[in-house]
Amino acid sequence: LKVVAVKLRSEDAKDKIAAFYLKELARFGTVLDCSQGDPAERKRDRKSKELSCEGERAKRNGVLLKAGTKANQRVVSIEPKGESIAIALVHVEIRGLD
Repeated sequence: LKVVAVKLRSEDAKDKIAAFYLKELARFGTVLDCSQGDPAERKRDRKSKELSCEGERAKRNGVLLKAGTKANQRVVSIEPKGESIAIALVHVEIRGLD
């Protein structure tokens, strides 16, 4: 298991930050917007390598984006904190998950 996490703060607008990360995450595959929960209400094969929101959602007024696979995923959380925006970037790599 390999986990890399970074916390950042920005004075930019939440929507501008979300648009930037949506574009950047697209390099790793389909980007899921889990801000309101799982966008695709369908049954998934538990053995599937496909990434899903699986009951995760952003905190109030926040944005939660995911890209990649279950074994190699990138997650971006964006949420207002007072006058600034808190950004959390996480890369999770699970070796041997097949």
